[in-house]
Formats: sequence, C-alpha cells, structure tokens
Amino acid sequence: MSNTVPWTPNALADLRECLDLMTADGTVPGGVIAHGTFDSEPGYLASGVVAPECGDARPGPGTVYDVASLTKVLATWPLVGTSLMDGFTLDTPIRELLTGIPTEAPGGQMTVRQVLAHTSGLRADTRLDQYRNRPEPLAELICGEDLIAEPGAGHRYINRGFILLGLALAHYRCRRLDELAAELWQHLGMASTTYGPVPRSAQVAPTEQRLTGGPRLWGMPHDDNAALLGATFTRSTKASEDTDFHAVIHELERQDPVGLRMAAILVEAMHRVIDGPRTGRFHLGQISALERSSLHAITANLIQNEFDFPDGHPTDFLVAGVQVRYCFSTIQGWGIPASAMNQICLLVEVGEEGRHWNMGIVRATPEHLGPSGNRDGKRHPSATGVSAVRWLHREAKLPISVMADLPAATLENITSHKNAQVRIERLFRSVQGSPIDRQTIVALARSVIHGERRARESRDRLTSQGILLLTHHDDQLISDLQLPALGPSQWLSIRVVRMQRHHGSTPSTLLAGEPWCVARLQDPVEELPIRRY
Repeated sequence: MSNTVPWTPNALADLRECLDLMTADGTVPGGVIAHGTFDSEPGYLASGVVAPECGDARPGPGTVYDVASLTKVLATWPLVGTSLMDGFTLDTPIRELLTGIPTEAPGGQMTVRQVLAHTSGLRADTRLDQYRNRPEPLAELICGEDLIAEPGAGHRYINRGFILLGLALAHYRCRRLDELAAELWQHLGMASTTYGPVPRSAQVAPTEQRLTGGPRLWGMPHDDNAALLGATFTRSTKASEDTDFHAVIHELERQDPVGLRMAAILVEAMHRVIDGPRTGRFHLGQISALERSSLHAITANLIQNEFDFPDGHPTDFLVAGVQVRYCFSTIQGWGIPASAMNQICLLVEVGEEGRHWNMGIVRATPEHLGPSGNRDGKRHPSATGVSAVRWLHREAKLPISVMADLPAATLENITSHKNAQVRIERLFRSVQGSPIDRQTIVALARSVIHGERRARESRDRLTSQGILLLTHHDDQLISDLQLPALGPSQWLSIRVVRMQRHHGSTPSTLLAGEPWCVARLQDPVEELPIRRY
C-alpha cells in the first residue's frame, strides 16, 4: 500500500480553528478530530466538552460518538467485501439473497453494486415508521414499493438500500448483522467500535435533542431509521490502535500541555527529600540511595492529588478511566513489577542531580521488557521497550540550586561559617546576576522561619558594598538593568555603581535621582545612596 500524505501544520490549524468556532458558537458542545496517515501514529485535536450532561469532561481519543450514517462505511461496505463469493457478488440481485421476495417486486431487481453506489432507484425518503404494525417482513415491504428510477440510471443518496442490504447480509450469512460486524471489527483491531445501545457515561457523547428543553438521546440510535441501521458507535481512533494507550496520553497532555505542573511536582518532591532546612543540603546528588527510593511514593502521591486521578484497581491510579502503573527512576532505570504485565506504565525519570526530567508512556508487554533483573521479579524495559515509549517530555529542565555549580573553594567559603546571617551574605556577594531560590536560602540558614528574614536583613547590611538585593517586587529595577526575571520565591543580588562615561550604553536605573548601572570587576565599590528601593 502506498504511503498517504501527512497533514500539513496549516491544514491542521484550519481544522482546529473550525472545531473551536463550532464549539464557541454552540453548534456542538465539543468534538475530536483524529488525523494521521496509514503508516504513522495518529494525532488528535479536541475542543469543548463531551456534553453539558457530562459536566466538565473533555472529549478525547477515548470518547464514544454515534457515527450515524457512517455505519454504511464501517459496517455494510466491509461486510459486503468479506461476503463476496459464489452466489454473493456485486451484481447479484437483492431478491436472490433473501427469501420471500416476489419476482415482480420492483426493488428485488436491484443489485448489491447499485445499492453501494446509491443508484438503486428506491424511494429517497426512509420513512420506516409507516411500516409499524404491518405483518409483512421489512425486506418484502421495502422491495414492494414502486421505484422512483430504473436501477443504475442515476445517483441519489438513499438509506433504504443499505437497510435492505444489511438484512440480506444477515440472511445470507445466517448470523445477526451486529455479530458479523463485531467479528470484523475485532479482526481489524477496532475493539472500541460497537452497535448501540451503549451505557451512558462521561465517555459517551449524547446526540440529538428532539424536544427543546428535553433531554438529549444518549447512547442510543439518533432516530428510528438509524435503529434499523444498527446505530454504530465508535471512539475517535483509527483501526488497530491501542485506544486506552492514546486516551491516557491525551488526558496527560490535556491537563499539563507543556509539563509545568509535573515539573512543579518533581521539584516539591525533591525539596521534601533534600530537606535543606534540616540537613543543609542543596541538590539531589547529595542524598542517599535509601532517600532516593522514597521519591517514588512521594511523587506518586503528589501526581494523584495534583491531577485528581482516582485510585487504581488494585494499585496506583486511573487516568481517563484506564489503569496506569507508575514507575519512577533517578539513576537505576525503571523497575516494572510482574503484576504490571500488559498494563500501561507511566515512566518518570529525574536526572542524578535533579537538573532535568523525562516522562513517557509504554505498555508493559513481554516484548517491551527485559529479563528479570532482581529477586522481586522487576524487569527493566528492553531496547524494544525503550523505543516503544511515547515520550511526552524529554530532557526538560528543572531548577537546581546555584550551589550545585559553585567552585569547591567558593562553596566552602559560604557554608563554613557558623553564623547563618554571615552565610547568607556571603552567598549574595559570591553569586550575583543569577536567581537564587528560596530553598537555597532556607537551607543555608538552616531554618524555614528565619531564612527569608535573614535575606531581608541582608538588604540593609549590603548597601555599604553597593549590592542590590532584588525580588519579583522590584520589577522596575530588574527591567531597567535588564536582569533575569524573578519568580515569587526567588532573590537576585547585583553590585551597581554610579554611571560613568566609560560605561557607555550599559543599561541603567535611577537611584536617588542619579543613574546607576551594573558594576564591572574593575569598578570601585560605592555605597548605595538609599536603603529602601
């Protein structure tokens, strides 16, 4: 089979805009567009909500939709293809595939090919309601109607022929149409496609609202004629895809598109284990192997609470209603327990010193796992398994204490003094122009309560040395001097001097009405003209 042409970014952007507009103006409550090629991983565009009846539930690859008239494509067409044999060809008249159809019945003469091509000549209006309480079989009633055109004479979209063809398939194959279709879909890997009705849930999109103010149809055929066509429902994934796998990916990407929430979770977990105020440590490279092992439970708990994932059965948590096993690693790789075999695993890894992190999804099939590596039977992903991981974040940066990169002599000079206030001031004198996080300050002060206070007190004590201590509240000074932006829990120190001619066009700010700029190494120390800034 030849490769199909992938969707261009501009075309996908246009599709996204159309879907967003449809949800914004109330045409539909929400929807999913599945896109891709025959030989590539599918992608998904989603917008809005599943339906008002489902609250804030967002649609995704796992949402079930009524495919309505596409039942012809998903069921009738492929079933005809698998039924072609002696006695059942595209040119076989319908009356030969059914019993009880009189030779003179107008509709009995049309062929399978003419039904598929919408050239049967049957009535265009479906109107099956008029046959209620009639004793004759439905196929006989449809074939007995007068034709509006000679079969094959011209194209006109007609549902009646497909209803008749479905009855013919079931009769010829001696099995119900839904059984034939289920067998076909299973063979194609379309395990999430089924005939209705389906149970109501937030994973099933309601369809039509027949009466204003009344409830919409939910999990059932959208009209009487569709009921006779079988009302096929499907998820928005292509054949042979692992729908649970993609549902998990979609939910994680929906809740945390660029990984900010997960990064915050990992930072919080590391701070708990590093425990700077008590231990005086600054980064992950300073903790023991035993402490590293506790990060699995800490991060799992934080992830579940942050994203509101329900408890799993029997362990870990559910993502988009799917059981997910959580695996965390720092330097030893992921150990996947035997009980997770064939389950979806969420893999999270933090680098040895805590500078970066990775997150991906893989299904723990036998071919994705190596041999048992330890006494508890845990197995690491094989080379095949690693290549099968769907990475959501790779080498994403994490904030690390400035102390991790200081020369040994500088680090010793800062940390060796017994007085916490002196240690804090030595830090601000030694590390200038780079943000310093609160955790570093409280670790150096060995006190959560007094760390921030000692930093504030350093402002006055360092004015004699021309050093500004800035926080995010000092946004004007930061902007004037073109310094790095600060977060709510960060500090930055910088030595400044009065602007001189040799400073040229160096960025400056006004202090006590005079221009001041960032000092060069050769500039002499000047006391700040103000203590409050």
